[in-house]
Amino acid sequence: ARLMMVEVKRIVKDFPRYHKYTLGTELRKKAMQIYQLIPSVIQHKQNRQRWIESLVYAVDNFKCQIQIAKAFKNLSALND
Repeated sequence: ARLMMVEVKRIVKDFPRYHKYTLGTELRKKAMQIYQLIPSVIQHKQNRQRWIESLVYAVDNFKCQIQIAKAFKNLSALND
């Protein structure tokens, strides 16, 4: 998860200004949310299933956001 956050930061810095502050912010937030959920999955043995479900939901949302970012990147490449 830490490497994912670093990679998101690296990718976002190359976004056009508008996407850097809109889509980039969302990607960074979602990556941070995943990073923060992992200790809860590990530590809370009694409610582990609930924490795992939260983590899976966060990862799925992150994957959707990545697909949107790819689409915007492809659109900006067409406009160049």
